[in-house]
Amino acid sequence: MKTFVVTKGTYHVTNDEEVALVAKNLGSGLAICIRDQESRVFGLCYLVVPYLKEKDPEGLPSFECNSGLRAFFKEVTDAGGKREALRTWLVGIGQFLECPKELNVGIHLYSLVKKTLEKNGIAIEGEFVGGPFNKSVQFGLTLGPDVTAPGSKKE
Repeated sequence: MKTFVVTKGTYHVTNDEEVALVAKNLGSGLAICIRDQESRVFGLCYLVVPYLKEKDPEGLPSFECNSGLRAFFKEVTDAGGKREALRTWLVGIGQFLECPKELNVGIHLYSLVKKTLEKNGIAIEGEFVGGPFNKSVQFGLTLGPDVTAPGSKKE
C-alpha cells in the first residue's frame, strides 16, 4: 500500500484503494478522517487553528476550521461522496496538562469542528482526541483510522 502524507493545513481526497493517508505528529491539531464506502471516496483534513483574524499568508486551504472544512467537504462531495453515507472520525488534539483552557487552541478547534459537523448533519463515527499524547493517524478506504502515539507498539 502506498502512503500519502497530509501535512499541517492541508487535506487530500482520493478514491485510490491502494493509498493510505497519513497525518503525523498532530499535536494540538485535528485530523478529520472521512469515508463514503459506497462511493469509494475518502479523505483526511489536517486542521491547525480554530479561526484566523487575517488571511493565512501561505494560502494553506485548510489551516483554519471554517474555510478548511468547507473546502474539504466540497472536494469530498465533488469526488462523489454522499452526505448521508459519510462516516467521520476525529483524531488529535493533544493537550498540555497544565494549560489554561483559554490558551488551549486544540480544545477550541475541536469544539468548533464538532459544532460545524453537527450543524451540517454529519455524524461522527469515532473520536481519538485529548490526552497528553502526540498522535499520528493512518487512514484508507478499508483501513482505520489506525491511531498511534509515542511509546505505543505501532509507533
